[in-house]
Amino acid sequence: MTKGSFYWHFTDIGALKTALAEHCRQAQSAAAARIESLESLPPIERVDALARLLSDPRRRAMESALRRWAETDPTIADSVDRLDCRIFSIAISAMRELGFSEAEAHARATTLLYAGIGYVHAHGRLNEATVEDLHVIIDILTRR
Repeated sequence: MTKGSFYWHFTDIGALKTALAEHCRQAQSAAAARIESLESLPPIERVDALARLLSDPRRRAMESALRRWAETDPTIADSVDRLDCRIFSIAISAMRELGFSEAEAHARATTLLYAGIGYVHAHGRLNEATVEDLHVIIDILTRR
């Protein structure tokens, strides 16, 4: 893209960042809507769906970039935090429904969330998690 074509679309770098932030917020809203739709699933299916969503390779690049950007932009940080809180809320609810104590449900939901965040940041540095790995992780987190 040339400098001239940049200014055809954006008045300055601030306008570009604003447009990009809005696009990211819309992507986060779409992810939140997908997450909300999981609430009607039985608990283990809900945890499985959350794990698949958190480890989706199509979301990985965007999620990684958003989390890095959130370190310097409070608006993006707020969006990331809200989505993380929603994921945690759905995960802990599933763990409670599976009969875990409050402390166990909290630890298991936290582990699921952190595993997803770790998956995003470890991509390309460590071996990729396979579908079988996800099944083992879900079994470990949901087994009594």
